[in-house]
Amino acid sequence: MPANYTAADHPVGDALPPRDHNRPPSVVELLTSELTETYALEFAKIEPIRERANAREQKIDSDEDLAAWTTIYVDANTLFKSLDAARLNEKRPLEAAIKDVFEPKQAPLSRITDWIKKEADDFNRKKIQKQRAEEAAERARLQKIAEDQRREAEIAAEFEQADQVVEFVKGGIAAQQAVDQAIADAAKASDVARVRTDSGSMSTAQAVWKFSIEDYSKVDLNSIRAFFTPAEIDKAVAKFVKLQKGATKIEGVKVFEDVGTSFRR
Repeated sequence: MPANYTAADHPVGDALPPRDHNRPPSVVELLTSELTETYALEFAKIEPIRERANAREQKIDSDEDLAAWTTIYVDANTLFKSLDAARLNEKRPLEAAIKDVFEPKQAPLSRITDWIKKEADDFNRKKIQKQRAEEAAERARLQKIAEDQRREAEIAAEFEQADQVVEFVKGGIAAQQAVDQAIADAAKASDVARVRTDSGSMSTAQAVWKFSIEDYSKVDLNSIRAFFTPAEIDKAVAKFVKLQKGATKIEGVKVFEDVGTSFRR
């Protein structure tokens, strides 16, 4: 199409071709079309089952009703499982192909970043330990000054040297305030070490408290109760009820018997 082509040059009544009209179909579009065609006969079985379900009265009041709905259930569930198995079979080779393409390319990048992360962690761990030791030494120095000042104030008081008592008390208070401030600063510090590159990238080392459970039987669950989600509690209670059934005794939990219907051909 010429660069100066406009709608005015096109025959009246004809629209311009859509943008990217010459673009070949994408892999997703091709796959969608192929799957739709391949499983067309299976998909066609869905509507008759839906029509059978819609044609019946939407309730079960008798054994005859249950028998009719059982047949529909089995047919619907069988087709669902068949289609789901087909879906998984179609997905597995695609996932494997994508994995085979990307994983070898990503592997050297992972090795590089893993090595850098480990070395940076080791370096910053030592740096943080050194900083913590220096902070502790400084707090100890300030604490000793505060104690020395208080002791000097006590001695001056024994000799009734009022001016020196005031001076030493003020010095002790100032030193103690410095200790308290140092402790507060250490508690608030999160970014312990930060390095910025010329390109603008930045490395930040942050001390993070972690844990390892040494004996699960000794963990006080009540102390961490607030951190369990309802779903996690439900899962634990369900396992207990499945084991104990009607003999289950859990405060705050109502245990009752219910009926579940299963269907098979």
